[in-house]
Amino acid sequence: MDIGKDHGVFLNNGEDCVRSFLHKQTEESLRAAGMDPDTYTTLWETPIYPVCESRYEAVQTALIIYRMAKGTASPDEIRRWKNSPKMSLCQSFNEADTEALYERLHELENRILFLSEELVRAGVLVM
Repeated sequence: MDIGKDHGVFLNNGEDCVRSFLHKQTEESLRAAGMDPDTYTTLWETPIYPVCESRYEAVQTALIIYRMAKGTASPDEIRRWKNSPKMSLCQSFNEADTEALYERLHELENRILFLSEELVRAGVLVM
């Protein structure tokens, strides 16, 4: 199974959702995640990604999904995942808070520019 990137979005209600996106979803990995392969055919429509109150928690639950797919998740992790509210990729993109995403990217861009200027002044970076 090829594994892609972790994708995250800010949700309109102030919560976060980070997904460990598995490009090639097998029947075994769907079954390991408690999903019926006949019901959910694509990750786009399968509600397997927990909705979390923070980015840290969202990343931790994305790692649980990864461990579940590998068969290394603990029974407690699987129980926590099963009891959490979940959404699909489609739902998370439809509910994404694009203003929060823009603000975060703008803040990150400003930090990078500031650090670049500091590195140029220190002679570490030549532009």
